Amino acid sequence: MLWASVVKVLSGWNKPRLYSFQGSLPRLPLPNVSDTMRRYLLSVQPLLNDENYRRVEGLAKEFEEGIAVKLQRYLVLKSWWSSNYVSDWWEEYVYLRGRSPLMVNSNFYGTDTLLRPTRVQ
Repeated sequence: MLWASVVKVLSGWNKPRLYSFQGSLPRLPLPNVSDTMRRYLLSVQPLLNDENYRRVEGLAKEFEEGIAVKLQRYLVLKSWWSSNYVSDWWEEYVYLRGRSPLMVNSNFYGTDTLLRPTRVQ
């Protein structure tokens, strides 16, 4: 009750806007490489036979011990000045670099209305 009162006073007596509390949200946590590689291997294991899984496991280990260390450092640096280390890259490479129509091939605009199919063919 006290928290709600403080938020109400600090935000004014009007209804809060959509992004008015964006700055008070916690930062997106940066996962470590070993956990990411473990989850990746768990996700591809049912899709591969034993030989291919061993090959992918070797590639994952090579990646984790090689360039992943440098890439993780870059992500840590980026997470220091950005509240979400993924959002600008996601916007750039998923939404802006694609050559397909954005409106029908992404959920950028999202709809909250019920779309009813017509009977006209």
